[in-house]
Amino acid sequence: MSSLLTLEHLDPEHLDAATKAIHNVLLSDVAESTFSQIIDGMPTFETYVEFHYPPRGHPINAHETLCDGALEKTRSLRADLNLLTLGFDLRAVQAFQNSEIRSDEFELRLIELIATACHQIAVRLYQLDDGVHKHHEHEAWLAEALSLIPEDKPYAARLLPPPTTFFHWHYQASHQYPHGIADVVGYWAEAKIFGGVVVFDRGESESEAKRVFLHADRLEGPRTLYPPTESQRRGLIRFLLSEPAQGTPCPLPMLDSMDNRPRYEAYDAFAYFHIFRDRYERELPPQRQIKDVCSAVDFPEIEDQQYIVEQTWARALGEPTDEAKLAAAEERMRHITPSSPCWSGPKPWI
Repeated sequence: MSSLLTLEHLDPEHLDAATKAIHNVLLSDVAESTFSQIIDGMPTFETYVEFHYPPRGHPINAHETLCDGALEKTRSLRADLNLLTLGFDLRAVQAFQNSEIRSDEFELRLIELIATACHQIAVRLYQLDDGVHKHHEHEAWLAEALSLIPEDKPYAARLLPPPTTFFHWHYQASHQYPHGIADVVGYWAEAKIFGGVVVFDRGESESEAKRVFLHADRLEGPRTLYPPTESQRRGLIRFLLSEPAQGTPCPLPMLDSMDNRPRYEAYDAFAYFHIFRDRYERELPPQRQIKDVCSAVDFPEIEDQQYIVEQTWARALGEPTDEAKLAAAEERMRHITPSSPCWSGPKPWI
């Protein structure tokens, strides 16, 4: 874990861009809702089931709306927040400072700072434990649930939530996080606001920001990491750098579609392809564990491969084919990753 630096060390132009972007995100509906739930002490049932199946007998099943005062408290804390008190990785701040305004590096490093800011704010709000639902409410339920697990079924504990109801399944290594369980909440907040935990292709040096990826955790979404589309990224930058009075549409969260490519398995991204934000953020199992059955939700190229086979067969039979659509599918197949079940090249784990 490297040293932290505040934004006040940026030059005026970079500082203006960073603070404007953070303010714009904090004023968005999705950020306001996310932070209000953390302040309340428990996500609403609707939010929880976006990510996880509801635990039987948990108070969350009856938590349909925010409790009184949570939204107002969020807005009050937002108004009082001094962004210059937030600490950022020294290397991230320096890389942003060194970037040319409006360059690709500038935009990627700006996104990194924004994600880190939202994570930190979530950490601070959780640590307050000042909502209607105190931390001990979930902790007591969890302790009882653990006590009821039969001795011959210890694996059942893995199906229970961690010591907080705000969590992403892949980001629970609280024992190695700077702020413990509060950082688990921070990663959840990223997933809720941005569409996934915000990570980067760090390159061979593991210090770059070559491309941004989202690691989502929604029940109906992909288990794979995906990059924002060019349209999503352009919309995000336009929103981040806009003046509040302009009313620029907020593109958050950036959810997946068949256009978000290429995809990486979560294990592969972290273990082999240098995709992460901080090396401490995840703890991998001892061996690569990948599902035997894949779908186009995880790897859209599965549909392309099927289409190519069908069209090739139709052509052989003298039936009409859509050559332009076929060529587009073949082109997309040239840009898949070794994680893909359609990949036929060498793989780093073999």
